[in-house]
Order: sequence, then structure tokens, then C-alpha cells
Amino acid sequence: MQATTYKNLSVRDVWNEKREPIIWFIRHGESEANVGMATTHTQDVRLTEVGLKQAEEIAHAFTRAPGLIIASPYRRAQETSEPTRLRFPDTRYEIWPEVREFTYLGSLHGVHSTRQDRHARASAFWKMSDPTHKDGEGESFTQFLCRVRKAIERLQQQDERFVVVFGHEQFMRAASWLLHGWTAETSAGMGLFRQVLSSSPLPNGFILKAHNSSFPYPALC
Repeated sequence: MQATTYKNLSVRDVWNEKREPIIWFIRHGESEANVGMATTHTQDVRLTEVGLKQAEEIAHAFTRAPGLIIASPYRRAQETSEPTRLRFPDTRYEIWPEVREFTYLGSLHGVHSTRQDRHARASAFWKMSDPTHKDGEGESFTQFLCRVRKAIERLQQQDERFVVVFGHEQFMRAASWLLHGWTAETSAGMGLFRQVLSSSPLPNGFILKAHNSSFPYPALC
């Protein structure tokens, strides 16, 4: 698996010597929540002006039309995908609920708040390190990983050899780990996942490239 930003792409990033199927996981552009603005429903968060420019830059990074464009149902991911969809109008476009972000603070659904407002509750969630814990209507860590597995399996059922997924940081990190064979749905595994998120955040507009090879662990959840 490789990782790069949209500023350092070449034709070999799309087609390697073995012509293996490729998936690009692309994080959405800068959003209102990313810059500290108050939001109410995570699915409705929009891009900032900077995020909209990042979306345009991503669209111009492609050296070949993708066979399938997928976006999260969240608005910021769909807005990021729009310039790419406009550039390749003949490419099939689908919205997949499976690639949405990990939203674990269910008790704050519908509550107008900033990232700072949510900080204490988010820290408590991760400090608990209980993969099965659910906060209100939010997902547990175990449920989240199961959903990501199902998304990967669905991706591997596609016939297209170049697929692009516009999504979110935590989803992308989990997909990367699972494609490497990581299955530690334990307290320690949850802690390590959080540590990586905190120490090595993916910037907005980041492209994570993966070969769509066989997935080692079926989603049995």
C-alpha cells in the first residue's frame, strides 16, 4: 500500500506494472468542523473555501478516468467529489453508506457544538478503550471496524480496475490497517488506533492508494 498527497501523482500511481486493480481513498477537503466552526449534524458539515479549492486540485490530479467514483453520504465528501465527477461525467457515481466517518459520540447528535465543545467527551470515549462501548446512538469501535470490512469486501466485488472513494480520515486509517491484516479489536488495538490518529493525522485532500488484492478476513459481523 502507498500513500501520497494529490500534489505528487503520476501515471504509474494509477497503473502499476502488473496492472492490478487500484483504489484511491481520498479524504475530504477542509470542512467547517476542521476549522472549529460549530456544527449540528455531522452529515451536513460543508467544505470551507479552502476545502473547495482542494477539491478542484484533486480533480486535476487524475491522469486517467476512474471506472467508479464512490462518496460517503456526508456532504463534505460529496462536495469534494464534485469537481472530479464533473471532469469525468461518464464515470459511474455511487454513494455508499459503508464509507461514512466513524461517528461515536451519539449522545451529541443534533447538538450544536464545536470540536472544542466535544473534546472532553471524545477524550473520555477513547480513554475508556472499550471496543464494544456505545455512546448514545453512536457506533462502537467494533461496529465501526465491521462496517469498514464490509466496505472493503464490497469494493472487491467491483469489476472496475480503478476505483476512487471520497471519504474520511478514520475510515481511511481503518481500511489501511485492515488491508494490512490488522484485526485487533481489543482495548490495546483501540488505543493504538487512537495513538496513530493523534500522532500522524491525514491532511485534508490526502490520497491513500491501495492495490485491490484479496482481503484476508471476511466480515462475519
